[in-house]
Amino acid sequence: MFNTTDDLDEILEVAEVDVATFHGGRLLITGASGFVGRWFVESVLWANRRLNAQIRVVLLARNVHGFITRFPQIASAREVELLHGDVLRPLSTGGSFDGIFHAATVPADGHDEQNNPGRAIFDGALRGTENVLAAMARNPLASMLFTSSGAIYGRQSSQTHALGETVTSGPDPLSSDSAYAEGKRAAEFLCRAAVDDGLKVKVARLFAFVGPYLPLNRTFAAGNFIRDALSGGPIVVRGDGRTMRSYLYASDMTAWLWRVFAQGKAGRAYNVGSNRATTIAELADLISLRVHSVASITERLAEHIGPVPSYLPDVSRIKNELGVEERVSLEAALERTLAYYRDSATGLPRNLS
Repeated sequence: MFNTTDDLDEILEVAEVDVATFHGGRLLITGASGFVGRWFVESVLWANRRLNAQIRVVLLARNVHGFITRFPQIASAREVELLHGDVLRPLSTGGSFDGIFHAATVPADGHDEQNNPGRAIFDGALRGTENVLAAMARNPLASMLFTSSGAIYGRQSSQTHALGETVTSGPDPLSSDSAYAEGKRAAEFLCRAAVDDGLKVKVARLFAFVGPYLPLNRTFAAGNFIRDALSGGPIVVRGDGRTMRSYLYASDMTAWLWRVFAQGKAGRAYNVGSNRATTIAELADLISLRVHSVASITERLAEHIGPVPSYLPDVSRIKNELGVEERVSLEAALERTLAYYRDSATGLPRNLS
């Protein structure tokens, strides 16, 4: 039976000193139901069990009952408080915090999705961060980690080297497809302004990941390929397979985020991702081989003309300044993720509560 206990232990091997920074503290966490936020929450709870970190967590939830239903073991943990609220509105936090982990990404839904989804996505990133920063201003000694995105660099091709934090390119502001990237860029500006006002805000620019809890039915190629393979195939590649990506495993991702949260410099951005370039076709092959024992791709739905699209980070800064490394290979990452989704259990450690 697969669960994430070993992954959580690996996180603490790297992040024990970072967790100690918040020993006995209180953290506000947004986006706890998402891939990134959930991993971070579980690592906090595991640190309390393994390291006696005594960290209390307040999880912001738009639908408290829904959160309890989806994540009963997290919701019932003794150190967890569920706070009803929405980052799109001013936050009444009911107490002070030692740290804020802001990972909420507001989807475009309802009326806005039908009429102007781009505006809804942009406003979600901008107003959400603005409201979280306002809550932080009432806790001026706290540290905050904002999870931004590598999308802020704009379109990348294989003719472009891996993107470092000093790259000043950006998305096309007149493209409706840029809403998410532009929202994150604007939110980063608000974070910089908060630092100028004396607050300790750090930025992590996230790239692509793989691991348990990765959504299988959204626009993540790795998740879609795993879904296709485990359902009997074929794996469908919505392109010609030459697009370049890299994939960091969830335990490495979480350990790196702890490091930025605890030791990163305020007002500084750090790329979080793998520097191993992999084409989408290669990724499909790796997944197929681990499910079918043969490379059973694949239906390719389009041909690409021109430079090959890429999404690759330069992670020299975070490695050199903060001393992290990639510990889980892509092959091992895929094997663990597939094992999780093969298992009918939830994958949660049994003793979180």
